[in-house]
Amino acid sequence: MQNLRPVQLLAETMSEIVGRDSSVFRDIIRAIETDEVLDMMLAQSSFDALPGEVRRKIAHRAEELVRSHLGTQAQIAGNEHQAEG
Repeated sequence: MQNLRPVQLLAETMSEIVGRDSSVFRDIIRAIETDEVLDMMLAQSSFDALPGEVRRKIAHRAEELVRSHLGTQAQIAGNEHQAEG
């Protein structure tokens, strides 16, 4: 997995759970692409409007992705350190 911004990890998670055709996914992608405060607020509002169970699923899956991403980054750094040594 490449070096992703946290919001990109969230978008990846949301696409898995709510689908790429959902308005909340489109809102988060727009916020990522524009990096505008209003688009971020709309994405947050759309996320907040999701049922609690869906938000929990997204949060759980996002945490898994972050752990996996951080583990991969640590492994890459370790390999680079060994190569230098």
